[in-house]
Amino acid sequence: MENPTLSIRDILREQTERTRLSSRAEIAQYIEDCVSKIASLESQIDALIALRDHERDTIQVLRHITSPIRSLPVELLSEIFDLTIRDQTHIMIKDTFRISQVCSDWRHVAHNTARLWTRPLQVSPWRRSPKSERAYIAGLNTWLARSGTLPISLKLHVDLRTPSDYRSSTRTIRDCAPSADSPIWEEVFKTSCRWHSLDFYVESFYGWGFPAQSCPCYRGLAQYSLDRLEVLKFAPGDDDTVIIHFGPAPRLQTLSLVIEQQPHLPEIILPWIQITTLSLNFLYTTEYVLPIMMKIFGQCPNLTQASVCCTPSIDLPKVEPIVTFHRLRTLSLHSIEGVEEDLHLAPFFDRLCLPALEELVWDNDDNRIEWDEERFSAFQLRSPNISRLEFVNPDPISSDDLRAILRHATNLTHLKIGFINNSWNRATCRALTYKEGVPPLVPLLHHLVILSTEDGDAEDLFVKQNVLWKPLATFLASRHWTDAQLASRAVPPAVARWTHVEIADKVLDLSEDEITWDWM
Repeated sequence: MENPTLSIRDILREQTERTRLSSRAEIAQYIEDCVSKIASLESQIDALIALRDHERDTIQVLRHITSPIRSLPVELLSEIFDLTIRDQTHIMIKDTFRISQVCSDWRHVAHNTARLWTRPLQVSPWRRSPKSERAYIAGLNTWLARSGTLPISLKLHVDLRTPSDYRSSTRTIRDCAPSADSPIWEEVFKTSCRWHSLDFYVESFYGWGFPAQSCPCYRGLAQYSLDRLEVLKFAPGDDDTVIIHFGPAPRLQTLSLVIEQQPHLPEIILPWIQITTLSLNFLYTTEYVLPIMMKIFGQCPNLTQASVCCTPSIDLPKVEPIVTFHRLRTLSLHSIEGVEEDLHLAPFFDRLCLPALEELVWDNDDNRIEWDEERFSAFQLRSPNISRLEFVNPDPISSDDLRAILRHATNLTHLKIGFINNSWNRATCRALTYKEGVPPLVPLLHHLVILSTEDGDAEDLFVKQNVLWKPLATFLASRHWTDAQLASRAVPPAVARWTHVEIADKVLDLSEDEITWDWM
């Protein structure tokens, strides 16, 4: 066998000697023999390369088989997938499909883990070309099919606008309804028996309100059984000549309504008696806010939790009867800034008697509200079991008002309040300071949170101005005892000791004999 390491000079010398007595024909034959040998060697090389690549692939597969991710149980892998998917609809869809495209094993697990495909999904029957609409329906059906038989949550985004709506206000809403007749609705309604929560979001040139009969999502619901529906949110519009009729919904308990400016609502047929959690969002201030609110409240005798977002009411004469809700335990009121003057919060409380109320939340965005201590105190007397109060940005409340609120809150255990200089002053701190032999204010209070506000930081107001930190420290110290200190007392104190104190996002250490503040 020739030496494969010969240089070109050596090969030239070798072949010159070999062909010294050969004819041209013989040399041509030598060349053909070399070509054949090269072809034979290359075929052997290709086979060896293929064998080498096969062995390399085998190594990769074996390493894959023994990798830690392969040893995870399918249930744990499904849980990891679930935790990696973010909640926003468009991101959620991308995350879910991305997981299923990593490898065939992951795709199999993802496609067979139904809960990955049950996150809240926004369905948008916008105007599309026929091709785009067919593609959208195919994708929607695939997504819904992979959720199996599990309950699903849908947000129906109905767009009743046309491009001309942005240029002219002469178009009527009925002229803007092509997307409401989309065949996508048929596919959506096929899954109605699996709806867990349903949210109607409607855009029109005129805002949220629109004629209910113009949208199939209202027209069609009466004929469908909503066996699993538990949460419903929609805007009923302002057409009081129509009836919005929901089919049987034996599990429906949570209802959220977005209400525009109108004196009347359409007739809404649903199992009101089942509603235990109610949320009302009024987009405008009118004299109709309170009557509409009380009408809706009155249809829900089994309410346990209610939330109302509206601008404060125009004060009306107190001629309406007081309504009692025996089961309402949590009430949240978010008062947003309005344009009218002479706004009051009192009319909201004048109408209510809530003997079971435990938690009251007021989140205020309108500092022009006129607080009425006498009328709120009357509400507290009708609702004597309030144990949790949360007042965010209570600017209209003076120091005298706050002390009056606390005097009538004998069962108060939790207080969360925004720091306002005119309510948290020395007099408030002194009134709350516990003294032996003196009847205490809010004797059951043990959880206190004082929030920072946009207008000033509580830490700055308490410390840097050096105005209130000493009275506040005295108040807090008067209700603080360690286990050893309590055990050494002959008579237990007449107030509860602190379990949690938080000021300006700082949680105070209650484990030591004395309360310490790192910014004091």
